[in-house]
Amino acid sequence: MGQQQLMLIVIGMVIVAITVVVGIWMMKVNAVEHNRDTLTSYLTHIAVLAQAYYHNPKEIGGGGRSFVGFTISPQDASTDDGTFAVTEATPVEAAIQALGVEIGADGTSPTKIVIVVRSDSLFVDMSRGYN
Repeated sequence: MGQQQLMLIVIGMVIVAITVVVGIWMMKVNAVEHNRDTLTSYLTHIAVLAQAYYHNPKEIGGGGRSFVGFTISPQDASTDDGTFAVTEATPVEAAIQALGVEIGADGTSPTKIVIVVRSDSLFVDMSRGYN
C-alpha cells in the first residue's frame, strides 16, 4: 500500500474511535438526565401525597394543617430509579429528598434532588442539593 492509503486508514480509525467515545459519553449524559427526570416526576407524586396529608384532619390520619408527622410509605420509599425520604417536616413545609441510581454531575455522588412542599406549592430546592 502506498503511504497515502495508510494515512487514510489511520485517519479513518481515529474518526471511528472519536465517534465511539462521543457516543458513550452521550449515553451516560442521557442516562443521568433520564434518572433526574424520573426522580422529579416521582417526587411530584410524593409531594401530592404530602399536600393531601397536610390538608386532611388529624382525626382521619392527616396532619391537620401541618406537615409534621408526614412519612413516605415503604412502597413509595424506593423504586428502580432511586430512594426517597422526608428530610424535614415543619408545620409549614416538608423537604423530600431523592437519591438516584446514576452518578450525578460531580462524578462521585448519586443524583440528588430535594423538593420542598408547601400547602399550595412545591419547588426543587437547589440550595439543599442538586446533583
